[in-house]
Amino acid sequence: MKKGYNIADSGRFCKYLAGLAWIVSGWYYPTAELRVFRGSSAVEQWTVNPLVVGSNPTLGAKQNDSPKGVVLYIIVHMITVETTVQVPVEKAWEFWTKPEHVVKWNFASDDWESTSAENDLKEGGRFKYNMAAKDGSTSFDFEGTYVSVNDQTFISYTMDDGRKVTVTFEPVDGGTHIVESFDPETENSEEMQRGGWQSILNNFKAYAERS
Repeated sequence: MKKGYNIADSGRFCKYLAGLAWIVSGWYYPTAELRVFRGSSAVEQWTVNPLVVGSNPTLGAKQNDSPKGVVLYIIVHMITVETTVQVPVEKAWEFWTKPEHVVKWNFASDDWESTSAENDLKEGGRFKYNMAAKDGSTSFDFEGTYVSVNDQTFISYTMDDGRKVTVTFEPVDGGTHIVESFDPETENSEEMQRGGWQSILNNFKAYAERS
């Protein structure tokens, strides 16, 4: 197999990319070409032989004239959450990026907390935020590497599981409009993921506006 997009390594699509053959419209194709799209751009491509794709709704297929017989498409779309915070952009940026502020808002519900935060805000820099249930039942580290940082304007990073995140900060009438987009994972519904990230963003808004 010629490997392109690091899907199998991340585990996000392992259960869909296994088996003996790909069947489309009753026809058997021993090989197939897999293309991965982020937005409208093809970002990766690989040849698979053999391949079975399960019921993942992000996977689709169509027959073409390629000698490989079939092209399989993965459309990698991002989930977006947003809010407008009634503080100037320089304060919003500070509250978003400084560890002493991050621990005050970076959790989705009142029965969780952020116990520590480390943040090296630069291209190639790392961040590590701990989130824990207040009853001590569970905790995890949210970690990643910055890809791009434009002061008070834009952040992009890659989480340790390979998913991408972008955050934009736009001044609006004395406040700041924040838009956060992220690659979904496959274990939880998109609705649940959107709700969780939006809750954290709402916590940020509440903290910033009372500080």
